[in-house]
Amino acid sequence: MIRDRDVFVRPANADDDPVSIREALCLGTSAVPSDAVPLQLRPLRLLLIGSLPPPIGGTTVLLKNLVDELVVRSDLNVCVVNTSLGKQSNRIADLWRGIKAVWQTAKLIGDVDVVSLHSVSSKLYKIGPFVYILTRLWRRPFIIRKFGGTNYRDLRQPQSGIEQWLVSHCDLNLVETKMLVEITKEDGVEHVEWYPNNRPFAKEKTPLVRERKCCRRFVYLGHVRPGKGINEMIQAAERFDQDVSVDVYGPFFEGLSEETFKGLERVRYCGVVPPETVVKTLEQYDALLLPTHHMGEGYPGIILEAYRAGLPVICTHWRALPEIVDESCGLLVKPYSVDELHEAMRTFVRDDQLYGRLCKGALKKQKLFDSHIWMERFVEYCKALAEGVNFRNRENT
Repeated sequence: MIRDRDVFVRPANADDDPVSIREALCLGTSAVPSDAVPLQLRPLRLLLIGSLPPPIGGTTVLLKNLVDELVVRSDLNVCVVNTSLGKQSNRIADLWRGIKAVWQTAKLIGDVDVVSLHSVSSKLYKIGPFVYILTRLWRRPFIIRKFGGTNYRDLRQPQSGIEQWLVSHCDLNLVETKMLVEITKEDGVEHVEWYPNNRPFAKEKTPLVRERKCCRRFVYLGHVRPGKGINEMIQAAERFDQDVSVDVYGPFFEGLSEETFKGLERVRYCGVVPPETVVKTLEQYDALLLPTHHMGEGYPGIILEAYRAGLPVICTHWRALPEIVDESCGLLVKPYSVDELHEAMRTFVRDDQLYGRLCKGALKKQKLFDSHIWMERFVEYCKALAEGVNFRNRENT
């Protein structure tokens, strides 16, 4: 059992769920080996720093999925420093959690091989510099994994400058979109890799989904806020005078409420969906709508969930969305354009042949975002860094 500086927690397949523990976790069945043991003869020791549920959210779930995949491997010892604030959200709690996370990292870092920080761009500057200093003092490889589509160019100073410096000086930078890969390389940073949003799709063959011969029922599932194109979606849907419907799920933000949907004929608000029932909910519908113009948009998890359910997607040609939605699985429309959104919806309704082809394409698309595949890639990166590979020198990778 791990004592003193670490908290021992049973593996993910035990009775307790390790990702619900709000402290520094060491996940394994034995103490962390000594550096005296060669890497080839012992498990690779990883330290992951980031936010785990609660609360349930896109980034917390992504890290939880990765941890769940890692902890069941016998060739790894995995430690997690949880930076989540839980239900607390104020400056004092944020400061205290940051201090505690840095302290926990300092206690654990000497017994690991690779350190990785998992964060959205807007929060990276808060803890990133302290983690970087610790990795340099202990001479440990440092990976930064950024969630979402926000780039440091989109931030204000000093956040922008701090993040750019961190990205330039870490050992490997993993970003969610190919657009961010190109932007980062334009600034002279070569040690950057594409690491997309992903989901733990079933390891067995894709189950048979409801065969859809026509499209009548559209669904939106996500944050209900103006930046997600809610107002444009309502206007486009209300133009239909036939049996077309749009159901909206999700929590309200930025002034929208149930009042927004009162008196509408084609659009109705249906509440909030628990994360574990998202796919089952989507399977009741024919297509997903996401007319977003949100500045921080990366690869929305709901699009990947839609692919899992076999739903084609209508979304905006916005930021990196064309990287995951193309003519094989959906239609792209101009941001803010009610006319183009309505026309795309009408195309789905009228062209059954096209709609059927896009349904099949959606099921094929999901294979690119299987979390097991990307977990293996993450482990490959960690092993390479632990063995001394320099990602700044592309000839070595």
